[in-house]
Amino acid sequence: MTKWFWLTVSYLTILGNAAVLLLFPEKAEGHLPVVQVMLIASVYASFFVIWEFRYGYFETGVTVLAMLGMSFCLILLFASVYAIWGINPDTGPDLHDELYFSIVTWTTLGYGDIEPTKQVRLIAAGEAMLGYIYLGLLVGLSAGLLSKQHDGADQRNHERDS
Repeated sequence: MTKWFWLTVSYLTILGNAAVLLLFPEKAEGHLPVVQVMLIASVYASFFVIWEFRYGYFETGVTVLAMLGMSFCLILLFASVYAIWGINPDTGPDLHDELYFSIVTWTTLGYGDIEPTKQVRLIAAGEAMLGYIYLGLLVGLSAGLLSKQHDGADQRNHERDS
């Protein structure tokens, strides 16, 4: 029961931080260090969940789904940070652009059509590193899940043929 509790707490930490940034941007605008602490707390919460998965407390399929959900939450959190400090100071905040930039940064595509402001360049670099780690873990876990399913099917076919 505690594993589901901590998974829920981690999701709520990340989504709560994103909501605070989106609902009160004027209060967060002058407090970049506070937002950086919020980001660090959110990333810590996400890695706590990964640590729980490492010890096999969850099935692999649940782990993959939970990490996809965690990725979505973190992308939304970073998009809310970009909405406050901006990625395109000429046009002003546009949540579509911030979400697009966050997804492109998370997946490390880096088209270059939108650039972050000086204030959030390090945050964008951190998001790219985090996305790189998450995508690698997702590919590895998905491959492990497919391998388990394939091995189980082979074993069932072998038992049936015997």
